[in-house]
Amino acid sequence: MKPRDASAWLLDLGGVLTDDVWQRMVLTPGEGLADRLGIDRQAAEAAGTQLWERYAVRPEADEDEYWRDLATLVGVPIPSSLVSETEQKLVRANPESSALVRVLEERRARIGVLSNNTAFWYPKQARLAGIEHAVDPELVFLSFRARVTKEDVPGLFEVAANRVPALAATVVVDDQLELVRQARRVGFRAIHYPPDWSRSLVDHLLPR
Repeated sequence: MKPRDASAWLLDLGGVLTDDVWQRMVLTPGEGLADRLGIDRQAAEAAGTQLWERYAVRPEADEDEYWRDLATLVGVPIPSSLVSETEQKLVRANPESSALVRVLEERRARIGVLSNNTAFWYPKQARLAGIEHAVDPELVFLSFRARVTKEDVPGLFEVAANRVPALAATVVVDDQLELVRQARRVGFRAIHYPPDWSRSLVDHLLPR
């Protein structure tokens, strides 16, 4: 099956349709929270990774609590005003997210999401990527709802595989090669999209 013939698409958010939020906000050189607040970058990355593993599988999670926990781990206060400013300035959608949605809608393909995500960042990223109106609610697979991640075995890919009606006709898109391999192992067609967005999203997923 060629990608253009797929009946459904399960799209990752962070790294594909939008930036990875906490990495962008905390670790962007010069402009991220770590550098602006004088936090050691290795400590910031370790704390962010630790909290992501915790918050990504919590069905009810509060963003203010997340930033308080991060501040505690790194030992530096993180002002909420600076968090808001940094998010507005740094977190972006892939410039071709909306174009991809239009093309898939024109092809009458079902559009879904398969993402390690938190209860507070998912709605923001969906709005940012412009996919809210297009997503089929039956094809939304999120770690905080399922309480498992893509990396878990069994995990989010298995959850999706058990609920997608046409597994072999469904394409998963992810920015991490190992997760692409994992999706293929459970029966999906899967495409790797580079996390640096160095290729056209539409042309890469739907080559002519």
